[in-house]
Amino acid sequence: MTNVKVTEEVKQHRLPDGFDLAQVSTAVQALLTHNSSKKEASLFPESTSRLLLDITTYKIPDGEHHFYPITLPFSPYPESLDILLVIPDDLKETKTEPEHLVIAMKDKLLQLLAGTIKIREVMTLKQLRDEYSTYEAKKALAKRIDLVLADRRIFKNLSSILGREFYRKKKFPLGINLEQDEEKWLDEFKYLLRKTMLNLSTNGPTATLVVGNDGLTADEITQNLSKTVNWLHRKYPGGWANISKLSVYVAGVPPLVIYLGNGSIRDVTKSVCKGGKLPEPETDELSTLPGRKIRVHPRGEIEILKDEDLSDEETVNTLGVERELKFLKNKKRVGERFEPLPTKKSKKGRGKRMKPKSEKQQVKVE
Repeated sequence: MTNVKVTEEVKQHRLPDGFDLAQVSTAVQALLTHNSSKKEASLFPESTSRLLLDITTYKIPDGEHHFYPITLPFSPYPESLDILLVIPDDLKETKTEPEHLVIAMKDKLLQLLAGTIKIREVMTLKQLRDEYSTYEAKKALAKRIDLVLADRRIFKNLSSILGREFYRKKKFPLGINLEQDEEKWLDEFKYLLRKTMLNLSTNGPTATLVVGNDGLTADEITQNLSKTVNWLHRKYPGGWANISKLSVYVAGVPPLVIYLGNGSIRDVTKSVCKGGKLPEPETDELSTLPGRKIRVHPRGEIEILKDEDLSDEETVNTLGVERELKFLKNKKRVGERFEPLPTKKSKKGRGKRMKPKSEKQQVKVE
């Protein structure tokens, strides 16, 4: 069995019972060996592959905030990293042109970072919004860029501008403090490159985060996993009792299970993210069904309520509501039943929909 090099930092990681670090190191070494043999037969053997961790839980965390940064002992990103730095626009009265802001920032980074960290592109927020407004442009940017760093003052504006492609590829942006002394910028960049972002899924029990790449050794990846498990043990919503399974994998390689829980959802007493619970659902009138009300939950679930006092509920999902509304458009109501609108043959042989009769002409079905 592989011997794990235990550093002082790893000794401080409080690992839960049942998590065998030596067994994890063996699994990581086997995964790297299999991935290396597979890459030798590929067209791009020198390309770097990310190593990801799948976290499966018993209970889906509930709450407002679902993004958690975790600082790892070793950077999970490859050495040849393509970084995009997004800076604020000039809000002063001088209104410096974005091109001048970008040139000034590039000169400053070249001097302060001294070539240790290469920033591939620098853009202002306005440039990013204008040049990458279409889905195709955002998709191409997500394919070209490995990591997005943004000034903390504009960090909240990035999610809608970058689009879902960055989040689907697990390329979550990170905020950087560019208001501090310029002498500290190099340390700030190095610190951010050791961070990985955990996005708790609200649609299912599984979340994924990057814990390394195949350029690291098995021991270094094991130490990253040790720090991640330590964080899950201390801060994951619902605690370690909410962790059902942990699996590591590389894209195109079957995952390896490194931990399998023996609990159940009954053991999870509380599973709320930081920021508190979600707001209460809102109820309003449903215009397509007179006398009925609709209740919309923060996560998108929709309930159609049968009567005004909300005593008898019929829960349907969003797709079900769309189907029902589409169904009602092609029907007419006669008494308490729905019947299809009659059609008549036109001269050309095509079916032609007849206009519904007025309320006086409708016959109530007993």
